Amino acid sequence: MMQNRSSNTTSVQFALYCIPLIENEDEFTKLTKIGHFEALSSVSKYCQVDSNCFSVETCHCILQLERWLYDQQRNNTNFLARFFLLPPAKIRIRECAHNPAYEHEHSTLCHK
Repeated sequence: MMQNRSSNTTSVQFALYCIPLIENEDEFTKLTKIGHFEALSSVSKYCQVDSNCFSVETCHCILQLERWLYDQQRNNTNFLARFFLLPPAKIRIRECAHNPAYEHEHSTLCHK
C-alpha cells in the first residue's frame, strides 16, 4: 500500500498493489519510506473491522480477491502453487516494444 499526499491539498490518496510473495521473503516487507507490504489476510481483516481504513470500493475489491483466491484453491489444491510459482510463458514474451494490433504499420518490424 502506498500513501501519496498532494502538496496543495490535505487529502490522502492510497494506491493498492497486489504482489505475490512467498511467505519466507521477509526482506520484502519494506517497499519504500512511504509504503510497505501487507498480507492479504491482514488487509482483509482491516476491511472487516475498520470501515474507514480504505474506501468502500477498495475494501470490496480486497474481499472479492480474497474470496476468488479461496474458491480457486478449494476447487484445485494446486492452484496457488501454479498461480505464483510457474515460470513465465515464453510464448508471450516479444522482442518488440510495441503492440502490432495498435500499430499495424510497424508489424513488419516484429520478430515472428
